[in-house]
Amino acid sequence: MKFQLSLWIESGIQINKVRNLYLFKFNLELQYKLDQLTEKKKVDVLTSAENDELTIILELNQILTLLNAKIIAFNDDY
Repeated sequence: MKFQLSLWIESGIQINKVRNLYLFKFNLELQYKLDQLTEKKKVDVLTSAENDELTIILELNQILTLLNAKIIAFNDDY
């Protein structure tokens, strides 16, 4: 089964209020998937498809981190 980033964007991301800011976060299912794939990578048992999925989830995590940083920085300016 091919990994669909659009499915995770739609269903795997939530917005939480943190100190009066709304920040992006993985939901429990996506966080569990990330943790599971990371553990499999540590013991070198990832399939090629799982490695592709892990790469995409990590990229999504970087994007959300950047967006959250921009939200925080924007609000620090005001």
